[in-house]
Amino acid sequence: MKIRANYVSNSSSTSFCIVGVVVSDDDFDIDSKNLRTFLVSDEGWNEDEVDEMDAPTVIDSLYSHLYGDRFKSMFGDISVVRGIENYNSDCVIIGLDIDGMQDDETLGQFKDKVCEQLKNIGFTGDRGNISIYVDGGYGE
Repeated sequence: MKIRANYVSNSSSTSFCIVGVVVSDDDFDIDSKNLRTFLVSDEGWNEDEVDEMDAPTVIDSLYSHLYGDRFKSMFGDISVVRGIENYNSDCVIIGLDIDGMQDDETLGQFKDKVCEQLKNIGFTGDRGNISIYVDGGYGE
């Protein structure tokens, strides 16, 4: 049997470090930013099905359907991932990739920028809700 004691990851493509929030219906007013309307009128989705979606599903569907880059061009540098918050793969985490933080920028300033971007798509929480979320390999 072989034991690998250094960095191990299931897939580097699933690793992330995002400063943001776990999407919840309590913290996102989806209708105020017309994200649902965009899915129905611009993308042709069924209106009744979209009305039944919760905030995490709407945001994840938009991000997945628009293939990331188009989403970013419309809504800013926001990234969306299905995370492992409390080992729940169903949660949706939205925020900015940590590599977008400038060298002369403090974490507090970066969190302010994250909060501002999230408010543009219906985030109703405040900067205090924003955390650092990391997924990837861990070494010993």
